[in-house]
Amino acid sequence: MFLVGVVPAVGSSGLLVHVDCDMKDCDHEATLIAICNQAAPLQFEISRSIHRK
Repeated sequence: MFLVGVVPAVGSSGLLVHVDCDMKDCDHEATLIAICNQAAPLQFEISRSIHRK
């Protein structure tokens, strides 16, 4: 998986994070579960990256 982009979410103070998987047989449901399980660390890293700029 890799990060494609991060943009402000429409109508909220949140962010919309675009990710992609370069595997042809990527299990999208398992990928979403894995991302949700890592939501807090991902939010921290995104916030840290934005704040650093």
